[in-house]
Amino acid sequence: MYRAMDFEWGIGHSLRFIGMLAVAQGEISAAHHYLHNSLTIAQKLGNRLGEALVLDQQGLLYLYENQHEQSADTLTRALAMFQDLGLESGIGRVSCHLGRLAVTQCHYREAQQYFLQAIQVSQSVRSTPLLLETMAGALHLLLAFQPTMATDPVFSIAVISVWRHPACTADTKQYLASVCPDQLLSLVAGAEPLDQKWSLEELREVIVSWIAGTPRMGIIRDALHTMQV
Repeated sequence: MYRAMDFEWGIGHSLRFIGMLAVAQGEISAAHHYLHNSLTIAQKLGNRLGEALVLDQQGLLYLYENQHEQSADTLTRALAMFQDLGLESGIGRVSCHLGRLAVTQCHYREAQQYFLQAIQVSQSVRSTPLLLETMAGALHLLLAFQPTMATDPVFSIAVISVWRHPACTADTKQYLASVCPDQLLSLVAGAEPLDQKWSLEELREVIVSWIAGTPRMGIIRDALHTMQV
C-alpha cells in the first residue's frame, strides 16, 4: 500500500519492522537487506528518529553475528542520535544493547554502568518491557562474571520471574535462552508456580543490588526461607 502511494516514510518504517522480523526468524541476510534499505530512506528524508531506530537494530544484528567492532560503532551512533533528540526511551534501549555487547566482550564494569542507566531510564519512561530486557542483560552479566550463580536458587527465582512476567517479550526470552546454561533453562521450563512472588519493584531491587554489589539481604532471605519450607 505504501509503495502504491509512493509514501517513502511508510515504506522505510515498514522495512524496519520486516527487518526486525527477519532477525527474530534468524534470516540474517534478509535482515541486513531490509534494515539497510530502511536506513537509506530515513537518511534521504532526514528522519533522524527513524535513522536512530534502524541503527539500534543494526547494532544488535551485528552483535548476534559477533561483529563486535561494527556493533559498537553502530550502537554508539544510535545512542548519540537519541541523545541529540532527547528521547529517553531510545537512550535506555541502546544502553541496554551496549550493555549486552560489553558482557560479550568481558567488559563487565562497562556493562554494569550501561545496565544501571537502562534500568533507571526504563523506570523514568515507565517501560516494563525495557526493564525486563535490561534485567535479563544484568542476569547475563552476573552469569558471565560468576558462573556459579546458575546454581543459586535465588538467582533461579530471578530468572523465572523475568521469564514469566506477562510483559516479557519473545525477544527477551530468546536472549535469556541463549545465555543461560541448559541446566538452568530446564529448571525455568519445568518450575511450578512460584510461592515466592516478587513484585516487579522487588525484582528490580534484587537485581540492581547484585550488579551494584549491595545485596538486599532481607528480600533474599525471604526467598530462601520460602524455598526451604
